[in-house]
Amino acid sequence: MTSEHDSRKIDVNELAEVASMGELTQEQQGPLLHAMEQDPSARAAYIRAVAFETMLAEEFPTRVSSQPAALPMPAGLLSTLVSWPAAAMTLVLLFALGLLGWSRHQSVPKLRAKSGVGLVTTVLAGPIATVTHVSDVPVLKGTRLSPGNFEISQGRVEITFDCGAVVGLNGPARMDLVSEYRAFLNQGEICVSVPPQAVGFVILTPTSYVLDLGTAYAMQVAKNGETDLHVVEGLVEATALGTPNAKPEILSETHAARFLKNAVEPLEYDDKLFIAPHVGDATAFDRDVVHWSFDEQQGGTNDASGNYRLRLHRMTESGELPLAAPGVFGNGLRFAGKGGYAESSYSGIAGNRARTVAFWLRVSSPSRRDGRPSIVSWGLPEPTGKWEVGLNQMGLQGQAGALRVDFGSGYLIGATDLADGRWHHVAAVFHGGSNADVSTHLKLYVDGRLEMTTGRRQQSIVTETNEPSSVPLTLGRFIDVRSKRMEAYFVGEIDELYIAGGAITPDEVVRLMKVNSL
Repeated sequence: MTSEHDSRKIDVNELAEVASMGELTQEQQGPLLHAMEQDPSARAAYIRAVAFETMLAEEFPTRVSSQPAALPMPAGLLSTLVSWPAAAMTLVLLFALGLLGWSRHQSVPKLRAKSGVGLVTTVLAGPIATVTHVSDVPVLKGTRLSPGNFEISQGRVEITFDCGAVVGLNGPARMDLVSEYRAFLNQGEICVSVPPQAVGFVILTPTSYVLDLGTAYAMQVAKNGETDLHVVEGLVEATALGTPNAKPEILSETHAARFLKNAVEPLEYDDKLFIAPHVGDATAFDRDVVHWSFDEQQGGTNDASGNYRLRLHRMTESGELPLAAPGVFGNGLRFAGKGGYAESSYSGIAGNRARTVAFWLRVSSPSRRDGRPSIVSWGLPEPTGKWEVGLNQMGLQGQAGALRVDFGSGYLIGATDLADGRWHHVAAVFHGGSNADVSTHLKLYVDGRLEMTTGRRQQSIVTETNEPSSVPLTLGRFIDVRSKRMEAYFVGEIDELYIAGGAITPDEVVRLMKVNSL
């Protein structure tokens, strides 16, 4: 299966979500229909995404609604639907024809189901946790999870979702992983811990819809779908799915409720059900961390270990060297965009190894939109061998001013315009692996929160650091042929640059932002 094929299938999930919100444009409709006409697996992906959202719309008919775009029937869609249950087929057909009134829970972030869901951060034996997943690959600590069914027959597994929520499943349990912010618990027992940056995380069951408002809670779902909810701390917004026109109820800590098929009953709170997750527990992370604080600058600055000198340079004699400036923690480094940059002997992380690049960034509204300045980069300056973290200036491929990672001719672009003159903490986390799908294995964080994706191009990440033409760590300029063009130089300030040989967890991203330490 080619990467082009994978990219097309992923786009179907994204466009189906857009269509479900009634926001599909004429330009987007064509690629969506073409993919479904050409690819049976793309049609199946479309059906899965729509069926889940359609179920929500049916359960919440009183919510504010928007009308999905009316789509012509794609060739081959009917044959795909034949294998589906009649009820699901009817709902999807109604959606595809644009006849179903649509509603969405207003508090839930608009995130695409195509994205990777999270990471298995803990596996506790009992004696051995037996797990199956839709990907049919062994599930171990450090396994990267994509949307699909997740089952555990015994033991305990904890999943750190990319939004930061941590869910512990006690076997036997069965859960559908939907996106970074959503999961459907079909049966079993779970404990959920949701830090502030993950507020909006949703767990659905056959009889309940639980929206987290910053809390910890435990849930038990019986074979008949009845759900017990125990709130350990904080608040949750819970809605009974089986009760017509049910209104959300706020449950606070030490309160509990049982959701039946057509009613809700008060329940005696039991704190013994909750097992606190091992938040931030050992990730697949080898901890080779390089850190520049930029606090001492006399022609350059050393990293914390003293092994890598970062020297300041300028393209011409008239260029302006980067200068010390007040940062978030001590001093930072200011780039004027006039030929000044910095270069280190650090060669960077090679190949398809997992990595994290994180730093503080301040950029004023850029005066020129024709460039795409790189902030942190290394590797071979050719279409397949470099790694660059910078800003998306032009807005043609994604949100202007958003965080952007380039890896050869591939890229991923976030959603937050950072050019507002304020300090922002940014992180690019790559989970590694051969032929990794960037929509599931590369994540961007701004101020501790997972970013939506506004643009991407799939390409395998293979960073070349040992070729004769490979460039070591460089700050403030492109490392390719554009390096002599003034618009290729960064204008702004950075502070506390960390490069780690592994993918840190969402909890570690927040810790790094708050206390400047891993």
